[in-house]
Amino acid sequence: MQSFEDTLCQVLAENKGKRVVCFCYEGQKYWLKQVEQQKGAEKFLKPFPTKAIQLEIKRLKWLNQRHVPTAQLVYSGDDYFVTTDVGDCVSQLLQNSDKSEDEKQQVIAQSAQKLAELHNKNLVHGRPAIRDITYLNNQVYFIDFEAKSLFSSLYYQKRRDVIVFFYSMFQAKIDEKYIHIAMQNYAKTNPENWQASLNLLKRLSFIYYICLPFKSVARSDLISIYGLFEVLLDK
Repeated sequence: MQSFEDTLCQVLAENKGKRVVCFCYEGQKYWLKQVEQQKGAEKFLKPFPTKAIQLEIKRLKWLNQRHVPTAQLVYSGDDYFVTTDVGDCVSQLLQNSDKSEDEKQQVIAQSAQKLAELHNKNLVHGRPAIRDITYLNNQVYFIDFEAKSLFSSLYYQKRRDVIVFFYSMFQAKIDEKYIHIAMQNYAKTNPENWQASLNLLKRLSFIYYICLPFKSVARSDLISIYGLFEVLLDK
């Protein structure tokens, strides 16, 4: 039987230049992420792609050592790494008609609860959009942590995490009933940061009033801003 390393070498050879590739080994799904192949202006905007992927590897090791619910790093090289599969995006599951209502409520409740637990441990994601949360075998996982979130001001980052999380649900057009379930579960698990996040949102409410005159002609991003303030602050 072909070893994992031999399988990986074959996948690398067949997918040169591809940023992300899914492959299977012994019935298990894995994800290969390679260094970004930059063209044109990207070479100036992102001048150190190899350094960036090494930073991702370092971040994953750091998270895995702390048992954070994220993909496990299983293999890495100078310009690539391989992680375990952690299921489907929560945003897709919530809009999947094949899923029961009970399962959908469980998924969104656990997503908010796990984010709150992350914050209780003084850990942050940096950009916990609903598309960066996955679900597999009754377990929620977070993917694509931002490196700077591991080192910046925790107090600010935790509040920003909450706002980004809920804003992303409005962007993804998640049913409002699931947003309320997420609110309840986050507030129950981490009441201190929930209140701090609402206080920050209140201080930012001038944004809502600036945007309000354009509500009748608003598109996706503005509509998401209205939803964020109106639902979380009950405007």
